[in-house]
Amino acid sequence: MTTINITVLLERYEAMRMLSRQMLKATLDENWDDLISSGNVRSTIAEFLQHKDVIQWDGVSADRKAEMIREILELDNKIREVAVRHMDQLHGKIGSINTEIKLKKAYE
Repeated sequence: MTTINITVLLERYEAMRMLSRQMLKATLDENWDDLISSGNVRSTIAEFLQHKDVIQWDGVSADRKAEMIREILELDNKIREVAVRHMDQLHGKIGSINTEIKLKKAYE
């Protein structure tokens, strides 16, 4: 098994953090294509880390990794909150459209 350098792993965690920030911005901008694209790249990195991050972390590197993971999780929560709010709005609009269609059919 090939040992992965801590620096490489930290770079991957940093990339995930940056992608999470991009995902939040895309969600706030309602740019769903960018959200999905960034999410797909982030998933690939997460899969890499799941298989390669098998080293013993210590000291400053462990603290840095933990800080990045905490921020990623916080960003994920914010993304979820915004997306759920948007979905609720869409459900309301769809309900209004369905009611409008039913009324229109009733008077045809």
